[in-house]
Amino acid sequence: MQLVLIICMLTQAEVCEERHLSVGIEPVPGTVCMTKAIPYLAQWAGEHPKWVIKRWRCAVAGADGRSI
Repeated sequence: MQLVLIICMLTQAEVCEERHLSVGIEPVPGTVCMTKAIPYLAQWAGEHPKWVIKRWRCAVAGADGRSI
C-alpha cells in the first residue's frame, strides 16, 4: 500500500504538495489501512517538521509509480 498525503508548509500554508509514501502494509480494506497508517503518518510528520499533513488516503502501491 501507499499513503497519498496532501502536505502544506508550516510557515506558508498556501504552499501545498501531494506526496506518495510507500509503506509496508499489505493491500487491505480501507478502514484497516486507515488504522494501520497512523504510525507511518506520525513518523513522517516527525521527520518533516516544516510540513503539515492536511489530508491523506490509502492507495494501491505502484498504481502511479510515485513514492517519496
